Amino acid sequence: MTTASYEQLIREPIDNQYKGFPPSETTYTIGTVAAAGWNVLAGDLLLPALVLHQDALDHNLALMAKWCADRNVSLAPHGKTPMAPQLFLRQLQAGAWGVTAATVSQARIMRSFGVRRIVLANELVSPVGLRWVAQQLDADESFELFCLVDSAYTADRMASILAAAGAVRPLPVLLEVGLPAGRAGVRDDTEALALAEHIAGLPQLRLAGVEAFEGVAGSNREPVTLAAIDAVLGRMTALLTEIDKRGLFDGDEVLFTAGGSAFFDRGWWWPRSRSARSAGRCVRSCAAAVTSPTTTARTR
Repeated sequence: MTTASYEQLIREPIDNQYKGFPPSETTYTIGTVAAAGWNVLAGDLLLPALVLHQDALDHNLALMAKWCADRNVSLAPHGKTPMAPQLFLRQLQAGAWGVTAATVSQARIMRSFGVRRIVLANELVSPVGLRWVAQQLDADESFELFCLVDSAYTADRMASILAAAGAVRPLPVLLEVGLPAGRAGVRDDTEALALAEHIAGLPQLRLAGVEAFEGVAGSNREPVTLAAIDAVLGRMTALLTEIDKRGLFDGDEVLFTAGGSAFFDRGWWWPRSRSARSAGRCVRSCAAAVTSPTTTARTR
């Protein structure tokens, strides 16, 4: 996946703005630095330095790709963690369905490097951000970007800004399911269903699935925590099924996605075991590009 941004990146010279690299009479670029033969264990680099082992990187990429493929789960790794285009491009080449971002700025970088599917694990309410997304969607029919919604107020604000911008394609949104005392998301199921009805009535938005950050339910692997995680995922599935029965989803697929890095192995079976749809996409989103995944499950 070579783009102009990638070609520009690998031609960038390494100088004193790059942490850890030693002074050198030879000018190396990001694309040629391997030829220097520098070795951190030999004392060639300034410390501290972050080191990635190629064999471990290759192993993790292959392992996550196989794990997801064996379970028919899609992977949308958090590119936000390293913000290293070479890493999230490697994951796409290994079969990742998309890349997850936290901000529009991150999404713009991913887009400039040719990423065609982005999950923005956040609400998008800024006019400048919504205008950029609308421009990208209208300019390229193959490009997809999904973001989150957890209130009618947010949905109305988004729809108003998109309408003013003259957006043609509706913006795919995921209904965010929240927990009591959690950081975001709809806490009450009745409110969630009402929000789904509301979104379905806004032509500028397209309800594409449900999402949650189940990690707020706990951070360990104790049975009580796993039960709480499964309860969140079960609630998501029940909502997805009811929303689907009401005919409120719009599109060829419905996404079921959650992003807790510690629990990527939970929940991939929920949409298929309980959803009204015979086929779907489960997408997992996790924090680290090569150590933990973001997974997404689709339900169509």
